[in-house]
Order: sequence, then structure tokens, then C-alpha cells
Amino acid sequence: MKGVWTVYQCQHCLYTARYRAAAPHQPRTLSEAFRMTQKDIDEAPQVPHAAAIAGR
Repeated sequence: MKGVWTVYQCQHCLYTARYRAAAPHQPRTLSEAFRMTQKDIDEAPQVPHAAAIAGR
């Protein structure tokens, strides 16, 4: 959202994060605790789309 949020999406795993801090942030500064390896991605459970959860 221009002027409010900066949204980043990993094109490999499709993880999405939003930042609203005034200073520019880079996704690569994400804490190690939140980084995913290829193994993490391969073994992650599939999360259903929100519309599927809502029954739409």
C-alpha cells in the first residue's frame, strides 16, 4: 500500500512480509529465526487459501 506498507514476496516460496517502518528495509535483514532453507520449504505443510477456509 503506497505510503503505508511495503510488501515483499519471495518468488521461490511465495512467503510474503510487510513492513511499515519509515526507514527502508531489505528482506535479507530478516532474523535468522525466520529464514527458510530449501528443506524447510520442501517439508512445509500446505496452507489453504483464505477463500477456501471461508468456504467461498
